[in-house]
Amino acid sequence: MREINLELRSGEVVALVGESGSGKSTIARAISGRLPPRAGLISLAGGLLAPTLRSRSVEQLRQIQYIFQNPDASLNPRRCIRAILARPLDHFGIETDERALEGVLEKVGLHAGYLDRFPEQLSGGERQRICDEILSALDVSVQARIVELLRSLKEKHAVAMLFISHDLAVVQQLADRVAVLYRGELMQFFDTDALLTAPLHPYTEMLVEAAPGLSKDHYVSRPPAMPASKAVPGIGCPLAGRCPRQLGSICAETRPPVQQTGSGFVRCHVPAERLPIRKIPIAADPRESIYAVGPSPSCRGK
Repeated sequence: MREINLELRSGEVVALVGESGSGKSTIARAISGRLPPRAGLISLAGGLLAPTLRSRSVEQLRQIQYIFQNPDASLNPRRCIRAILARPLDHFGIETDERALEGVLEKVGLHAGYLDRFPEQLSGGERQRICDEILSALDVSVQARIVELLRSLKEKHAVAMLFISHDLAVVQQLADRVAVLYRGELMQFFDTDALLTAPLHPYTEMLVEAAPGLSKDHYVSRPPAMPASKAVPGIGCPLAGRCPRQLGSICAETRPPVQQTGSGFVRCHVPAERLPIRKIPIAADPRESIYAVGPSPSCRGK
């Protein structure tokens, strides 16, 4: 990771996008205190944030919550859903209310009977709605419901979210700004609409053009395989050798500058005014109908 500088405002959703291995999870772990940064500072509400979980205050721990990525590993198989949902509330001294727990399930399309079930009695999609990368691999009706829930949290409670996703169609619906990462480098940071409709950085353009779901449906493909980077490690642009707009040896041998332009910035040797501004048609926000999950037998026990 090199000179990652991000600001997340109150009530704002910032999406982190990029290929696997670009550094998205590393940033999230550093902010959450699960991976102390080797250098640099992280602040919260104007105050310096300690680098590790153990050194943070209870209030700081409460304010920054992390949604783990693997529901099979994250949900305790020995506890029912009621106990799993209540545990973080108990940890921070918040009284558990049965109706509140039922309301949480209803918001993600699960009825109250799920409180007495164990993780093994839930389908993969049902477990994911309780804990995981919350929008991947869900059918569009459930996905739309969760997007609306996240919007509600943002608007009613000014919740700020750092949202990691490969799905640019969902990013379009939810995020206010988008940070584009490649090999630990922040390549572009822009307002969502501007970034998706007129991507400036060559890598951003590759991501957007490889995402047919942005204008057709919710399916998003990954960028096509391209030659490995030819950049001098830690010196040149990490996209050197892959970039369709490469200027020459300067890209491989010199770190590209940050250029402030429009609603954000782009890191590239090509002057911002010469970067392509091609309008890419983006579909309107799709609104899907929501279905309710019918009742099914429940199990007792905790």
